[in-house]
Amino acid sequence: MTKQKYNKGLYSNNYSYTYKSNVPNELSDFNMGQRNAYYDYKNKKHFKLYPKLLINFLNLISNHRLNEIKEYIDGYNYESKRLKSK
Repeated sequence: MTKQKYNKGLYSNNYSYTYKSNVPNELSDFNMGQRNAYYDYKNKKHFKLYPKLLINFLNLISNHRLNEIKEYIDGYNYESKRLKSK
C-alpha cells in the first residue's frame, strides 16, 4: 500500500535533511594532532608512536582518502618534536 502511494507520487511527509557534525569544534586535523600531543606530554609524559610511513603509503594508493589521518599524525609529530626539544 505504501509503495503504491509512493510510486504514484503521493508523499505524506516532506523530506528534509540537516547535517550535524560529530566533531564538537572546528579545529583542523593538524591542530587536533598538536593538541593531543600536548595533552599526552602534560598528562602521560610520553608520546604515542604512529606509523607515518605506512599511512603515507596507504594514502597514496587509496587516492588520498586518508588525508585527515595523515594531517593528524603530522600535527602530532610536529608538536611532540617541539615539546621534546624544550
